[in-house]
Amino acid sequence: EIQCYQADSLAPIWTTKINSYLYGSLSTLASIPKSNHLFCQKDNIFMILDGSSGQILSQCQAPTIPISVIVDEEKVNGVLSDGSYYEYRFDDNSCTSVSFMENELAKAEIDFTTPNGATYYVCPHNSTQIHIYKYTCDNDWQLFTKASNVSLSSKASLSSGDFLAHLGWNELSILNISKKEIIVVSDVTSSNGNTLTAISEDGTYVWIGNNSENVICVEASTGAVTKYVLPIPLDKGRVSTRFHFAEDKLYYVCSNDAETNLCTWDPVTEECQIVAVAEGKNSLILRGVTGDFSIVTDKDQKVVLISHKTGNQQILSDVASPICAIAENTKNGQYAVS
Repeated sequence: EIQCYQADSLAPIWTTKINSYLYGSLSTLASIPKSNHLFCQKDNIFMILDGSSGQILSQCQAPTIPISVIVDEEKVNGVLSDGSYYEYRFDDNSCTSVSFMENELAKAEIDFTTPNGATYYVCPHNSTQIHIYKYTCDNDWQLFTKASNVSLSSKASLSSGDFLAHLGWNELSILNISKKEIIVVSDVTSSNGNTLTAISEDGTYVWIGNNSENVICVEASTGAVTKYVLPIPLDKGRVSTRFHFAEDKLYYVCSNDAETNLCTWDPVTEECQIVAVAEGKNSLILRGVTGDFSIVTDKDQKVVLISHKTGNQQILSDVASPICAIAENTKNGQYAVS
């Protein structure tokens, strides 16, 4: 199910149900650049939706389920689970696939695009080495570089800008794509088990933390480590959920026996602001964040959308259903959530 809300008032605009023959959650929801349309992918089904009404404008079926999805103005392309390249074009609603690519790309776990538009696929080669392929033109890849002493896991890897960051058991590996260099940082572990949380939008900083007020910032180009302690605006309070990162700010939940606060913290000014307050201990669980709103689960297990600008709240679901994706930057100040 995809729901659309007005960004400022959080007033519901439309709801569209997505069906397919295969069982699975909606995997991709994205705005199509320079249009008022949304692209969504569920299993091997591709759909284009009107951003104003939610109406399904077109639908196409891929040969199998994609493992990577890259959306631009005219098409969607990537790699299918059988290792073949696919391309879904919006103008004629066609999906084609070609399977003469290297078999190793069938194991690709991460795809990302750098600011200059270059697209890369990251594949685990063995237990200690990854191969990175660069997309050069339609249906063609070249082995871009190899990185050793890296054990790839998509759950512990993030990419942004020209950097790919991977957090292993004891160290952080940062691959500089433009320089084909790798930086290994060891001073990022803690007793409570840190997780790779976010990369800044320009790719210059990697944020690491867990369910505590202690967070680590690593400069991607140098590996320099800075440790911070998040402020807690509650007496005898503590951070209760893992923080999220959006538009260069950290969002997190802290709680004491009486109330729970959703907070935001600016690493530059070190200023802390309270976004929302709820009665009771651990009565908010942070599920997702964009620059304009947060999605939380409240004490009644309802999924709630909270506007950062106005503080307005909107119930998305009466049950604690998972949030799969958020499409931002649609026209008319609207946001779609699945």
